[in-house]
Amino acid sequence: MTDLKACPFCGSRSQCWVHTGACNFYVICNACKTFGPSGKTPGEAINVWNHREEAQHDQQPKART
Repeated sequence: MTDLKACPFCGSRSQCWVHTGACNFYVICNACKTFGPSGKTPGEAINVWNHREEAQHDQQPKART
């Protein structure tokens, strides 16, 4: 199984994949409870988690105008 990247929001490496009950899987960060997009298999869920856009920890969210 592929190693998971750290959480893009809190940097934690304590993630796991979880069955949603709807025949899908997703990765959830146990530290901050962020979860990634779902996949049809655990491997697909891990793949989309690992290939997401990285969050910028040092930037403030942009204000809505």
